Amino acid sequence: MELIFIICSIQTDEAKYRQTYRKILRQYRSFESLACASTDELETIIAPAGLGVQKARGIKNLLAEITAEYDKPSLAFLKELSD
Repeated sequence: MELIFIICSIQTDEAKYRQTYRKILRQYRSFESLACASTDELETIIAPAGLGVQKARGIKNLLAEITAEYDKPSLAFLKELSD
């Protein structure tokens, strides 16, 4: 979920992105559950920290691309890559 943390932190002050990230973790315990969330639902959570529309779309698009390439919204494939 660190990837989501990084997206939340873009152009946002630390207190706000940390709070937003905690809300996302409480609501979605895995990439799979986050991938199933609607963009509107995610926008609502992110909006108070700013750039909710862009960040929600970015998260959803990223998870969709990972799923299309690796059959599930997971970064486990990174373990198999060389340094």
